Amino acid sequence: MKGNRMNETRNKGKMSRLLSVLLAAATLSSCLFSVGISAEESPAGAALYVSPNGDDSAAGTVDAPLRTLEGARDAVRELRKSGDPDGGITVYFREGVYTQLESLALTAEDSGTETCPITYKAYDGEKVVISGGYTLDPTKYTVPSDEIKARLNKTAQEKVVAYDLKAAGVDWSDINTDFNGDPRIDSRLYYDGIRGWTGRYPNDSVVDYSYAVFGDTVSGTSFVDPTGRVAKWAESSVAEARLYGTFEIDYETTSGYVKSYNAKTDRVTISIDGGRGMNKNGRFFYYNVLEEVDSVGEYYIDDATGMLCFYAPDNYKDIDVSFALCRGSIIDADVSYYTFDGLDIECAVDSLISITGDNNTVSNCVVRDCSDNAINFVGSGTTIYNNEISYIGGGGVAGRMPNTVYMQHSDTLIDNNLIHDYAALRRTYNAAVGLGEVAPGRDGGYGVVVSHNEIYNGPHLALSYLCRDALFEYNYIHNVCYEAGDAGAVYDGTWLSNGMVFRNNVIRDINNPHNPYLNPNGYYCDDSGGGKQVYSNIFINIDGAGICTSGQDNDIHDNILINTATATKGDRSIYTDSRSYYKLPGDKTSGWTTSAIFNTAGLNGLWAWLMHPELNPAYGIEQWAYRYPWTMLLKTTNVYDREDRFVSYAFGDSKVRQNVLYPVTDSIFTTTQTRQLIYFRDNLNLERLDILGFGSEDGDDFIVPSDADIFALLPGFRPCDYANVGRVTVEGQN
Repeated sequence: MKGNRMNETRNKGKMSRLLSVLLAAATLSSCLFSVGISAEESPAGAALYVSPNGDDSAAGTVDAPLRTLEGARDAVRELRKSGDPDGGITVYFREGVYTQLESLALTAEDSGTETCPITYKAYDGEKVVISGGYTLDPTKYTVPSDEIKARLNKTAQEKVVAYDLKAAGVDWSDINTDFNGDPRIDSRLYYDGIRGWTGRYPNDSVVDYSYAVFGDTVSGTSFVDPTGRVAKWAESSVAEARLYGTFEIDYETTSGYVKSYNAKTDRVTISIDGGRGMNKNGRFFYYNVLEEVDSVGEYYIDDATGMLCFYAPDNYKDIDVSFALCRGSIIDADVSYYTFDGLDIECAVDSLISITGDNNTVSNCVVRDCSDNAINFVGSGTTIYNNEISYIGGGGVAGRMPNTVYMQHSDTLIDNNLIHDYAALRRTYNAAVGLGEVAPGRDGGYGVVVSHNEIYNGPHLALSYLCRDALFEYNYIHNVCYEAGDAGAVYDGTWLSNGMVFRNNVIRDINNPHNPYLNPNGYYCDDSGGGKQVYSNIFINIDGAGICTSGQDNDIHDNILINTATATKGDRSIYTDSRSYYKLPGDKTSGWTTSAIFNTAGLNGLWAWLMHPELNPAYGIEQWAYRYPWTMLLKTTNVYDREDRFVSYAFGDSKVRQNVLYPVTDSIFTTTQTRQLIYFRDNLNLERLDILGFGSEDGDDFIVPSDADIFALLPGFRPCDYANVGRVTVEGQN
């Protein structure tokens, strides 16, 4: 889906800064290449050049380029010893592959300034790849041994090829070691940019993730194998086999390994990381099993010999097959005023880009193939613009914007990115865009614009935020949360994220066919989150609620919900949660509200999070009280509902109004308690979709024309600006 023009309501100051950066780079390019003058004479700043065929002892000119990223970094340092050139320094990379097996470390001494920004940029019209992987030599593939072949099925015997990593000098030694405290779900092989998998069962699918089901045979940490597969494995495979899935609860994944297997009873005993148990609805897959290398892209590495066995596509000798080696981030930068533009950055064991500092930009890049997050950032003034981010083990963009004590706007923009096939290895709570962490001193920050992004193919969240005054607009989100329950395509679960605006977004096709008891939602304001505005969005074909909200001072209006709450598990199209709104007089012992909302011991209560001096040092200062007045009700112990009846610790002022729902079903869920504390007004249930004027719900044009009947039925209705949802077409866009 493409928007046809840039949204005029975006943060203009932020866009101006971004456009200034891009214009400066374009001007410099024109001066240097069209006229052919030297960098030293360019009024736009200085330039250095890098080529795979260059030499780090060279001058760094267009005719005598440098060779490596480290060489470019060191040349910039040397150039600046005589003073920062006005207009900054641009490092141009010529076409080719730059192998980066260790992190490029950029430190404080490399930092740019407002008058001397530093840019790493692909030469105009040339493809530049910075790879943290070893590319397999197509001439060195061999035939697997007879012993290996005997353990494969007949089809795989003809398709699997072997590659000696040890002979090639490739370090595979940590293939199954711990990763962030968990057994690694290792997936370091990429073919033509697509992630490979260590031999697994069931085989992965983007749309239908076919879990095996425990059924009723669970006993402690053992179960009768529901797949019938373990009986077919060699003893060595049983010993090496790992498991990954939702063993106990449907929104938390974890790892495990096979402790033992009883062939007589077909019972598998496992160890689960983190102390999680199992229930009969648990779901999982096996991996790291040679016998399960039975589909294109699957592989197995013999830990003792380093022999790689790869189920190769037919054209495997004509495509890049890479094995990730770079530990840490390929670019690890503690700098400010840096731009990375037009680069392909790929193939890392962990993350691809990590930046700490202010006023940094990642634009027009292809960022793909890693086991952790694609882009990590900490700082203000960050721009993540017009990138394609894909085949990621963790989240797409993960960031924090500190400096919140005095509620300083972070001037952060995440705009026009295509993010897909993410969270492949860490499948829960790793969003395409995730902002903030709930931990002392790690607040998400204040002020960010997330706009015009397209996000799809993620097993859990698309957008997750723990930051204040965030604006989410014109995003197109589809086909996510397909493995999770009690989750949302957009998720907020804390009182720390006040002042959020979610408008003019489209969320569709949020379905999980595997979930036994809880559905995924569209927009999900969980755990008493308050102070949100959700309006003029479209929600289409969602298993759970289109909008699920709790907390106070939320305003839900002018949304269109089509075929939401389609699964039969008690959901409604709009679901209002009573747990934080209402508490019976004198009740201080029971229920969610007591244990999670009003508990002030430690950080067990959500109110305690909000008022914690380290988590939220701004709470209660003058600026805070003015901006978020509803949160100051926490200091009031006696509150009255709308009918003037005393309710202890109850809060309201939320509104659900002017929403349009189709078809006519039990469309809005409320309780007696929530109706006392929320305005419900002018919500309209449609019997016919054509009242909106855009035809079938199966179509792809959801523009509401100005003469649609809906405006007579619901005066003042403000529909989604559908024509401008999604990515804006940019020349040379990925």
